[in-house]
Amino acid sequence: MVNLAQEVPILDESFDKVGSDLSTKQFFLVKQSTLTVALGAAATDTPLGVLQNKPTQTGEAPSVRTLGLSKVEAGGTFAAGDPLTSDGNGKAVKAAPAVGVNNGIWGWARSAGVDGEYSTMFVSACYLQTTD
Repeated sequence: MVNLAQEVPILDESFDKVGSDLSTKQFFLVKQSTLTVALGAAATDTPLGVLQNKPTQTGEAPSVRTLGLSKVEAGGTFAAGDPLTSDGNGKAVKAAPAVGVNNGIWGWARSAGVDGEYSTMFVSACYLQTTD
């Protein structure tokens, strides 16, 4: 079955620069790092959104979807409705916080995801923590 990822922008923001070349990371999860945009690198990162373009360090400014439907690169298997966080490479994975540990949530899956394929997510950053 082909997964046709959907996009509905509500809020796309432009930032001054990227911390490194992200030209091959379109539709990956990003965070704000000081005055730059960087790939999400852990479930405990503070989420920003999904990179919408292919900026280089010295080229165009990054455009980040911070609210709305977006394509996203999956880093594992997840189901529609699952909360999504970042793996170590900026790909979307199902959030599974340990008891008492915050996970940065970039949003929720709108379609199932499989590692290396595009999926649709609703981007709306928050935190998730389990208590028992």
